[in-house]
Amino acid sequence: MNNMQLNKTSPSYSSAVKLYCRLNRFDEVQSIWEELQDTDVLLNDVNAVMILQAMVDSAGQAGDVKAAFGYLGILESRGLPIEAPIVGAAMNACKNARDAAAAAELLAKICELGQQPDVIIFTNAMGAHLGCPLEALRNLCDDMEELGVQQDSFFVEQHAIAILGVSLETRELAEAKRAVSIISRERLTALSRVI
Repeated sequence: MNNMQLNKTSPSYSSAVKLYCRLNRFDEVQSIWEELQDTDVLLNDVNAVMILQAMVDSAGQAGDVKAAFGYLGILESRGLPIEAPIVGAAMNACKNARDAAAAAELLAKICELGQQPDVIIFTNAMGAHLGCPLEALRNLCDDMEELGVQQDSFFVEQHAIAILGVSLETRELAEAKRAVSIISRERLTALSRVI
């Protein structure tokens, strides 16, 4: 678009952010954000929501909790809607960063905003708790139950992985056995209760 001297619009900026995110070129996403600061595109609330949603999604993919929370803060400070897909992308940042504290903070924020976290939000929150103390995992499950959110198979799988404290991304039996052999008896017992 630069070479063709076309005007850039919120859909073109948003699409570019999504494209670079899919390509894992987060430096380009940041360049777009910096470029946007010198335009009037973000002055329109509809444009701002569209672009900020793409920015939160990109931060989520990158596991950049600080950036995701920063973009959420911009939405909140402007009184713009923070809807489920945006919250989900922010929780994805917590999961990808393995940041349990940020996940807990975001869950509290979701409830503060008067929203009901769903099983997808809790699944990503559990993913952020990989290897955390078992009490923290139990607390997260208790919070989920207290809110009336039902576990699904994806949540159970993520819970099992969090208990193990390792992500078994191998298809080799010997490698999986080696990874499981170093897991404590307490965690294996907890795992047997989940599955």
